[in-house]
Amino acid sequence: MCTRAEGLCPEWANEQRMNVLFAPLRDKELNPESWNSKVRFWINLTEKWSRANSSPLLDIGLLKKEFARNGKTPHCLSEVLVEGVKSGLLSTPENHLQALKTRNQTWGSWVLGLGTSAVKAVGTKVLGSSLNTVIVPSVVEQLKTEILVKLAECDRFIPSHRSSFITEAQLRTHLETVITQESSRDFILQVLLEERKISKLNLDKLTVYKLAVADEPVDVDEVDKGLLHLKINLDHLSNEIPNLETKIAAEEASVRSSLKSGARTKAKVCLKRKKRLDAKLEQLHSQQLNLEHIYEELLTAETNKKIMIAYNSGLAAMKSMVDVSLLDEAESTISDLAELLDINSQIGDTLVMNEPDLDDLERELEELGRDVVDNPSFDKDKETRKEEIDKIGENDFDSVLQNLEKLEFDLDPVIGRKKAERFEQAL
Repeated sequence: MCTRAEGLCPEWANEQRMNVLFAPLRDKELNPESWNSKVRFWINLTEKWSRANSSPLLDIGLLKKEFARNGKTPHCLSEVLVEGVKSGLLSTPENHLQALKTRNQTWGSWVLGLGTSAVKAVGTKVLGSSLNTVIVPSVVEQLKTEILVKLAECDRFIPSHRSSFITEAQLRTHLETVITQESSRDFILQVLLEERKISKLNLDKLTVYKLAVADEPVDVDEVDKGLLHLKINLDHLSNEIPNLETKIAAEEASVRSSLKSGARTKAKVCLKRKKRLDAKLEQLHSQQLNLEHIYEELLTAETNKKIMIAYNSGLAAMKSMVDVSLLDEAESTISDLAELLDINSQIGDTLVMNEPDLDDLERELEELGRDVVDNPSFDKDKETRKEEIDKIGENDFDSVLQNLEKLEFDLDPVIGRKKAERFEQAL
């Protein structure tokens, strides 16, 4: 649906303001500010309309029709388009495509085309007032980017190949979903071709486009052409073989029906035809098998090429990081590290205080345990002493002291005894 100018311009309902803007341009010297304001208004409105309607290619007749108001058309559109081209906000289709072509050509080609560009520039200056068709570069860039995103998401003609191929039908479908105007679609297609975002190939009555990868200019090589030819032939065989199988089934049915009706001559003719079709079917199957083998080998070769490139990149990286001198340096580092760790361990052992001999403690605990087990009266004495302790009152201190003297325990310290004995023996 086309967006009208009144929906893009808040001033459209202002009668007095629009009468001024629809009037012809006066001499710029009389009122430069008013002249610039009017030109800027129409250029901005032209860009807004182009963007809202996804129509980058505009002609003077279309703009007069779209900008008509109350039966009147702007009298200054021709001059406005010329000023827009001079300012760079607008451009002619030819100049835009020529600029794209110059950007991608070699130095020698640029020198050869310099004279032609100069003649065109002079012609634009002399015949600028007769400018009828312009494009909006900013809208062209927007639509180009949007279409490339859609093309990158569509199904590939060769799914497993590194290059992205699509059919002309796929390209036209996406162009039509974005741009309604046919002339604008054709212009955007020319832009994509000139920028080498896509490349066109005509093979066996089929038009295929190759898409650029990672913003690099697209280039078609012999491998691409070979794969495309194989893919097209395989698709053709895939369609022809089922049709042939259908014909063979029909001939076989004719043979059976002819035999049932007693028409042996007709049955014999149908049988001969079936035999001929069987031979052709076998031939097609053989061709299909051979083509599939070659096709798969080409795809495998492409995969092997990628792997070799990855290997070479990894090898180059390893060579830049690993050197023979690193081996000696690594051995020296490990040796120094081991020596430092040993010194640090010795320092730690020196700083730790002498602890009791755990083996001596274990032996003493075992001896005490055996004494307790071998003395059967221990539990009885323990109970007797407990009863006696319970009978002690708070003031019977003498009795408590007497009971404590009856206890026979060795209260000498255990820890360090062995060391003390060894010290005494040494003396």
